[in-house]
Amino acid sequence: MAQGLSYLAVRQPIFIEKENNMRYKIITYTLFLLFALGLIGIASIVSAQARPASTYTAYVVRIIDGDTIHVRDITGETHRIRLAMIDAPEREQPFGTESTKKLSELLRQGTVRLKVKCIDKYNREVAFVYCEGKDVSAEMLKEGMALHYHMNFDKCEIYDKFEAAAKRCHKGLWLQEKIEKPWDYRQNLAKRRQSNVHKDLFQA
Repeated sequence: MAQGLSYLAVRQPIFIEKENNMRYKIITYTLFLLFALGLIGIASIVSAQARPASTYTAYVVRIIDGDTIHVRDITGETHRIRLAMIDAPEREQPFGTESTKKLSELLRQGTVRLKVKCIDKYNREVAFVYCEGKDVSAEMLKEGMALHYHMNFDKCEIYDKFEAAAKRCHKGLWLQEKIEKPWDYRQNLAKRRQSNVHKDLFQA
């Protein structure tokens, strides 16, 4: 009997400790989610604040993917640019590499003119980019290396036509029977990551 009581006396603190650890993890996870949602809310507010349209000339210093570049202006300041009106495949997606290469080809001259429309939630300048007199976003759509990403700017319908023409001709990513749109890919990836974090938390 004494041994049984002694065993329970040892097991009870261990059980209580495990229960407390689980409660701590749940509280920590909840606070983390609330903090993340707060940051997203702040970012959304910032992204909704469009800056006055500005136009400037710069030199391309880095190409991130099929719709994002870094440029350096005449003062030496570096800007992160998100091409307006398009969404290119992510690097991990089919045609992600090809899209990046095509953008590199279009910008090989190096000097670009930018017309900035707003700042997105990642603090990038959303801009129309022109190189050698060509609208680079339009060229990416014509080559089937990006999808039309609708933005509240004027004359959006012309970009729909560029995309439709590439689709009819099965150019670029339109060679695929089924396309996962980049914005759907990012959303699904975020869900998978959140699910994995949740599993790791409760399996620890």
